[in-house]
Amino acid sequence: MLDVYLSADHKFPMQWYTIVDLESDEPAIATGYLRLSVIINSMDESGAALDDVPEEERARCELLEIPRQHAYLTATGRYNLIFKIFKGCDLKCQDSTWNTSDTYVHVSTPTGENRTDTRFSDLNPTYNQQLQIPLFEPMFRHLIVVGLWSQGISSDTLVATIPMSWKDIFCDQEHYKEAHWYDLFALPSPSTFDSGLEVAESAINYVRGGISKIGWIDSQYMDLKAGVNQSVNAAYGLFSSTAADTAGSFEEASVYCGRLLFSVEVENREGQGKLPSLAQTDMKPKDCKLFEDTKQTMFFRFQVFCGQGLKVSSLGGCQAEVEVKIGNKTCTSKRVGKSKDGLFNWYQALEVEHAVPFDDEKWQWTEGDYNDGYFPAALIDHSLPPVWIRVYRKEPMMPRQLVAFKKCNLRELLQLEDNGGSGGAHGSQLKTGNNVNATVILNVLKGSHPPFFIPAADSVNEHFLQKNHASWTKDNPPWPRDNDMRGNTVAMDPYLGLTCLELEKDRSCADEPHDTAGFLWLSAKLYLPSRNQCNAAKKGPPILSPFTKYNELPIPRPDQMVLCQAKFTLRLHVFQAKDIPTVNPIGLASAYVEVVFYNHRAKTHVVVWSNSPTWDKTLTIPKVSIPCLAWPGSTRDDDDDDDKDWETYELWANGPEEWQRNYEMLRFAQRIEVRVMEGKTRARLLGRCFVKPEDCLHTQVDPTWRELYLSNPEQDEGKILFSAQIIHELDPVAKLPPTDLVPQRLDGDHAAAYMASKKKKTGDEGFNWDTSSAEFRVGDEKYFAQAFDRSKMPPEQEARNAAAVFMRECKIQVQVLGLRNMCPSLGLVNPSLHIFVQTTERWDGDSMCCRSTKPKNCRDEKGNKLNDPTFMEQLELLLLLPDDEEYAPDLEFIVFDDVGGWAQAWRGRWA
Repeated sequence: MLDVYLSADHKFPMQWYTIVDLESDEPAIATGYLRLSVIINSMDESGAALDDVPEEERARCELLEIPRQHAYLTATGRYNLIFKIFKGCDLKCQDSTWNTSDTYVHVSTPTGENRTDTRFSDLNPTYNQQLQIPLFEPMFRHLIVVGLWSQGISSDTLVATIPMSWKDIFCDQEHYKEAHWYDLFALPSPSTFDSGLEVAESAINYVRGGISKIGWIDSQYMDLKAGVNQSVNAAYGLFSSTAADTAGSFEEASVYCGRLLFSVEVENREGQGKLPSLAQTDMKPKDCKLFEDTKQTMFFRFQVFCGQGLKVSSLGGCQAEVEVKIGNKTCTSKRVGKSKDGLFNWYQALEVEHAVPFDDEKWQWTEGDYNDGYFPAALIDHSLPPVWIRVYRKEPMMPRQLVAFKKCNLRELLQLEDNGGSGGAHGSQLKTGNNVNATVILNVLKGSHPPFFIPAADSVNEHFLQKNHASWTKDNPPWPRDNDMRGNTVAMDPYLGLTCLELEKDRSCADEPHDTAGFLWLSAKLYLPSRNQCNAAKKGPPILSPFTKYNELPIPRPDQMVLCQAKFTLRLHVFQAKDIPTVNPIGLASAYVEVVFYNHRAKTHVVVWSNSPTWDKTLTIPKVSIPCLAWPGSTRDDDDDDDKDWETYELWANGPEEWQRNYEMLRFAQRIEVRVMEGKTRARLLGRCFVKPEDCLHTQVDPTWRELYLSNPEQDEGKILFSAQIIHELDPVAKLPPTDLVPQRLDGDHAAAYMASKKKKTGDEGFNWDTSSAEFRVGDEKYFAQAFDRSKMPPEQEARNAAAVFMRECKIQVQVLGLRNMCPSLGLVNPSLHIFVQTTERWDGDSMCCRSTKPKNCRDEKGNKLNDPTFMEQLELLLLLPDDEEYAPDLEFIVFDDVGGWAQAWRGRWA
């Protein structure tokens, strides 16, 4: 499709295409020809694709016969695709009896295929073979499939595949020419279901047969990226109780099957005497010395804090657990139930030890680099597969069920930035210590352990035990603050690098269609021993983890640390919504908005029968105790004078940067859930969205439109216009009562225009809204309302008037000609059309904003039934409309019959 769209006029003109038999011994020989044209146009593009073949083409009856030719002789593009397969690592075991596998690598292209020899009884095989495959007339859409196969007695089994695009290989030849590790992932195997063994085996064999037919890959490629095709996925769904239509048909390839080390070269044979050829050769030993050095030991510590919105019931002893998996290494948290505030609180540290292949020549890392705090960037980006974080639900007497997951790379999880130089000795390296996260830990300078290491014979400092939490302050935190002599004193701070993961789900997750995947708060640390230590550990004592003693202690909670918990008031300013769905049969929603924050709820009134309702309501949840992290997770130097007072939320912060730090302290607070609901006795969810508390200012700001969704954020369920405030209980702004919501703009330009207009009319400048000043007063108290680069609304009434959007008296005229293409099954008798703009709690509450036509009899003079009545009337609506289009309401239409049956509802926008 991409080839067609990027061609001239987005089309391939009428021409002949070669038909080949891919199962024959000579798949490049043409067996026939097909004449067609292909056109792709977007919906809003002029010159749409032809609906039919032109008459002159359709009337042509002659048969054009073209003799069979050898396609490779007439090809305009001839290439040799050369794969150098070096080795595999941590391959998936296929023989559970002997805990091994007999594997080979198979490469398929649109014009040929090749494979390596089988390596028997080896999960870390060395292939060192070169596969050469001819490629004729390749197109950018063509796929090159690298598959790992397990040789069996009766038939071979596909383990996993790596799909590669010819476009990527051709356009980035220098990258693919270098040897890289490629991860192998597959869908969950259906063999776990005894009743599905036979179907699953036939499905896998179908994949094997399809791969031998290169054209099948080219036209029917679906789930090869995941390691098996759509048939295996469907077979799995037949026997999985969780594979119902709960989260769509998509399923993430999540079963780790190992890694392959190989490179790809493109050899252009166009215009040369020798044609591309098929070959398999063994490579010379001197060309295969890659990743044969001592493996690099890595210790990971994952601090799992809490989860929100997980599909785990609070009844019947149902609990949740977290599993972290890197490659074939797994660690699992304890099981916890839902707490009163709606969260799942683990506060537990998990550890994973991994040893990865290392190449001292490719990833140069000297002892001097280590002492300077540097480590290879490639060690983070390429040494390990992605990290899988899964959340399971466990009910009594039942197996655990997957409810959500997240796939992350190490750089993302460790929150590392490329702070190495652009060139020179450290051009491809990262640095720890004195950076914004310091989540990678090295030994103390010229030492063999991190500074906080505790020998096996010693105990953890008594101060770190929970019984002493009353003394946990900024100067005496519940974790060690030893210096590694590179400036890193916060290595064991669990809140350092804290991130909130927005979890995902697929059809393998056990949940309902309207359930969200949820959120999970965690952080990660990585301890890297030096290369000298790894080499010495081959013959000497093993490298010990520095985290072991600390993992026995629970992670300190914010409410256990001094000045890390505070009370805040949430104000949600709800204006309106657009294009929301409904669950009732008439197609019109009677909706209200509900906000949920730490299991506290507030909701608006119900707007009856409108799919674009306006509420203009402020919802308040007062004095909710939430985490406010000032010193946990901070990398600031204690000796910095500017930092000495920042132990808690600063009410008298001055300037955007200081207020920004205040907002960042709320990064550990639960997400604010805004729901659009319908129904009184049985509330039904129409859409939802989530707001980060750290993105909410303490002053009122302009509202923004946010997309609504049910479970999949990519599936739009309308949108809602609102803004949110998070106000400290001691903030003077909290003393100001919320006012009636009106359309407003709080930027300085809007205020300046208002003042100029007022001065022109009255000669009085009135309130001087100085956008460069952030200081305002409430009684005798001074506070700062500035945030970022905008002045926020001060409390004076004149300033509120300055912020208000001008409302203009308008008349809307609608000429109603009639109804067309109405469904006969509606059985219209006397339909009428109602047109309205919702301004009250009911769609027809304001007679000036709601007009209707006269009922029209749907029978002619002879009594025949008419499905398309004609009205020929003009209706007028009188109302106030804002000058700002962001606040413009929708013009809505309803057709209903006088017999009481609603026929249909249409929605249109008036901006």
